[in-house]
Amino acid sequence: MATRAGRVLVGSIVEGVASTRTTHEAETAAIEWAQAGIPLAAVHKHLTDGVVHAYRLDSCAATDSGLPDAVVETLTSVLATISTAYLTELGDRQSPRQRLISALLDGEDPTGLSRECGIAVAPSYAVVAVAFPLRGRKGPLRPTARTRVTLELERRTGRTALARLSDQGGTLLIPSPVDEAILDRILTRLSSAAGVGLTAATTSATPGAIGDAVRRAHELLDLALVFGRIGKLYRLADLAVEYQLTRPGPARDQLAAVLAPIEHAPHLMQTLRLHLPGVLSRQAIAHRLNIHVNTVDYRLKRVAVLTGFDPLIPSGQWTLWSAVIARSQAGLLTVAR
Repeated sequence: MATRAGRVLVGSIVEGVASTRTTHEAETAAIEWAQAGIPLAAVHKHLTDGVVHAYRLDSCAATDSGLPDAVVETLTSVLATISTAYLTELGDRQSPRQRLISALLDGEDPTGLSRECGIAVAPSYAVVAVAFPLRGRKGPLRPTARTRVTLELERRTGRTALARLSDQGGTLLIPSPVDEAILDRILTRLSSAAGVGLTAATTSATPGAIGDAVRRAHELLDLALVFGRIGKLYRLADLAVEYQLTRPGPARDQLAAVLAPIEHAPHLMQTLRLHLPGVLSRQAIAHRLNIHVNTVDYRLKRVAVLTGFDPLIPSGQWTLWSAVIARSQAGLLTVAR
């Protein structure tokens, strides 16, 4: 067992005061022990023995003296936290909770599983597709992030929400809140738990329509990722234009064909995509691409000549940006569902 983690926990428990820090320490240690394959029973025994030994040393108590109520309560709370985090990290896909979310995603009758795991099926769910970034600002995503997100979600929803997550992302089913802003606050809390900003998209559905809602939510999430709109929770209204322009049909194909003349000129496509959102100046684009600003102007003029649409005027910008959106359908990212 990781002795340092054990010593830190023992010290916190002997003080007899449970805190947010103690919970964090217990969850971190439990996840590491689960990953190391240390049996949960051995974890409980090692920690309990350590607390008893440490208390007797600190208090110079007799061998047969019992632990104070405050220490017993803290120990019980920490052991419960460890058990939850440990079992969550194991990710038993046959657990009642996982079978319940599978039934909802597959359109099966969830009644029996709902009784088995003690979770009532909500009349309506916010279906949330979520993506973990490959790297955070401070380095790689922590291997414990998925478990931390699951634990935080359960805390914030009173264990009424369900999650199916991989190390890349996945799907959350959250009973539809009265106030939509609650979902944004939950994502903020989940990002804090993961240690990185999460990107998500949501739609709502009754239990019988969750399968279609999951596909729609992940399509929205894919669009947000493709166009660099990361770190927030998106709804259909936020991505309505992008969503509609990527639907199959002759209009989408015709729009995508606008960019065919420059599809084999990646330097033109890259410059155009930096220019079209209207966020960067030509000087900023030149700096980003390490080229002269006159080269940016030349490339944009070449786009106008080759496609017939001028990226320097509003009408041309709208058509070209719509073409970029339509063309992106072939290269959408895939996130674990």
